[in-house]
Amino acid sequence: MRIVVAGLLVVMSAAPLAAQTITAEQIADGLGLSAGDKKKLAAGEIVTTEVEGSNDKELAVGLALVVPAGLDQIAASVTKGTTLDANSAILAHGEIDPAQVDAAAFAGVTLPDSEVAELLAAEPGSEFNLSTDEFAVFEELGKQYKAGDAGAADAVNAAYRQMLAGRMQAYLASGLDGVAPYDRDGETSSAADDLKAGLEAAKLVQQFTPELYQAFLAYPDQAVADVQQQFLWSQQDADGRPVTILTHRTLQQRPDALVLLSRDFYVGHSFNASQAVAGALPVDGGTAIFYGNRTSTDQVAGFGGALKRKIGGGMMRDSLIDTLKEVRAAWQ
Repeated sequence: MRIVVAGLLVVMSAAPLAAQTITAEQIADGLGLSAGDKKKLAAGEIVTTEVEGSNDKELAVGLALVVPAGLDQIAASVTKGTTLDANSAILAHGEIDPAQVDAAAFAGVTLPDSEVAELLAAEPGSEFNLSTDEFAVFEELGKQYKAGDAGAADAVNAAYRQMLAGRMQAYLASGLDGVAPYDRDGETSSAADDLKAGLEAAKLVQQFTPELYQAFLAYPDQAVADVQQQFLWSQQDADGRPVTILTHRTLQQRPDALVLLSRDFYVGHSFNASQAVAGALPVDGGTAIFYGNRTSTDQVAGFGGALKRKIGGGMMRDSLIDTLKEVRAAWQ
């Protein structure tokens, strides 16, 4: 399992941010890192922290590291997409203008022939994350085309881009309330509910940036001054299969810190949704970066869920460490 790191910044420490230098040692204390982990962090190693999932579908992990870069450099990297370019799992990406959301905004999204063939035969279930109405669209295309037919790829790609545009329009209008649930063949799976549960579990963000937290939870009904909103599409390699993701990011740059809240509110397949709470604080020798990710997937729920979550959490942690190493190299 390879998870996209759409932005890297620091999860809030256990003390309010102040206009003074906070050392990596202080931050590590706030997160409850062991003495051994503190030494590794000070030495430039990536360390992980224990994060409890908010439900039986969630995989959660926290990571920390120090990089020899300043806050301004990191903020510029996140805003310009440099962190996305540094992630080898991301095959393509683009920023979406909220004022111009239509199928043309997703012209860079192209499905390989293998995905086209599978969508022509798609049925409600876990192979694709589609609503009942979205499955119906591809079912109709399956009646018109067979895999390899002339025009089949163009028709499926056009329908898929229109579906993405519809998902983005609904989110911009209604936030999480506009996220249509996935049809699981007689049942539904709500990515919106998973994202709400994950954000509600982010207690430190609620405590130290309550306005930003509430605005992100209630988007688009509330706003915070001096906050940058970004909307992105990306295609990522997920175990050899490309997955298309729609992301909303809220970035707040302050004199003493950067804070980023990011959610993947639509994911084409492989997992349901993902949410990150992240940020950065200046420390001696650079910037301390902490990153927390909560990813929901139906694949770890039910019988044997505890073991599945342990295995899946380990895979996600390893994947995020690999991604952080790539992004860190861009800041050397």
